[in-house]
Amino acid sequence: MRINSRKIAVPILYLLLIVWMLPIITMIVTSFATRWTYPDVMPKSLNIDAWNYVLFQNMDTYKSLWTTALAGIATVIINIVIGLPAADALGRYKFKGKPFFEMLISLPIVLPPLAIILGLHKTFLRLGLTESLIGVILANVIPTLPYMVRALSIGYESMGFKLEEQAQLLGANKAQRIMYITIPSLMPSLIAGSSLCMLIAASQYVSVLLIGGGLVKNRTYCHVPFPKWWQSSNRVCIWLYVLSHGTCTSCLNGCYTENYIWREKVKTSREII
Repeated sequence: MRINSRKIAVPILYLLLIVWMLPIITMIVTSFATRWTYPDVMPKSLNIDAWNYVLFQNMDTYKSLWTTALAGIATVIINIVIGLPAADALGRYKFKGKPFFEMLISLPIVLPPLAIILGLHKTFLRLGLTESLIGVILANVIPTLPYMVRALSIGYESMGFKLEEQAQLLGANKAQRIMYITIPSLMPSLIAGSSLCMLIAASQYVSVLLIGGGLVKNRTYCHVPFPKWWQSSNRVCIWLYVLSHGTCTSCLNGCYTENYIWREKVKTSREII
């Protein structure tokens, strides 16, 4: 008897969706609740005081969003510039000590973040980079670079040399090979690496606290030590606010990736026809 995998996969998918959505729905309700105690199924009263405080009474909300976006974009650009040659070497070439260099690049993920930030803080004090946006951006590069290098190295490994060699034999110069071969082939890896770097940079707190010195405030820095922290509605409201930006970023990148894959399939089908 043949088992239909779709009949099994669809209920499991719906179950996972419910498990993922249930805490978020609970957080949404709690953000409007003034008091919600056991064994009440629903809160006794609701209001919008928490959202009003976050969105309209706290002036740092929108300023921190601008700082977060600017620091995130700058971090992604620096990661791409540094990560492309490193990923090319790790993805397409074989050389002695390659596992050692892969481990070296992955060290910021393995080592305790506080130990790295304290070392950076001491160095940045001597260089005069503390209490500045540039210092925060450079501090964000350290924990995000391994993700960009890993994503791009997978792209380079999948691409190989054959496409570029064929383009070169057909008369394409270096700039044309980069424009029409390398960049389109690496686009999914660039999207994946940039998404991870943006989300990780936006969620940094300790690095912004120590390197920024209270003068540079990103979204997480403003919302973790939030006033009225003891009120559950305000606390959950803050985390919903933070979660919404991560979800929006992920959805936008997912839509862009799907659109890119669809365009590539249409282009391939036209070439076959």
